[in-house]
Amino acid sequence: MVHRFIVNGLCCAGCAARIEEAVSRIEGCGDVSMAFMTGRLTLEAPEDDMGRISGEIGRVIRRIEPKASVRRM
Repeated sequence: MVHRFIVNGLCCAGCAARIEEAVSRIEGCGDVSMAFMTGRLTLEAPEDDMGRISGEIGRVIRRIEPKASVRRM
């Protein structure tokens, strides 16, 4: 299933690329895409695993870009 998030407060495309790479390493995530210009993070993952995955995504983003915020669409 495809899931979408909005990430606000990214400072550069490099941070977006690092977020994309880090999220793609989260167990259960597949086909991850992070667009700097729109702030959209899209990924494929099973719905029943999204509670854990969402928490890990938040931690990844705060580690890479501490001032950014993320919310599920």
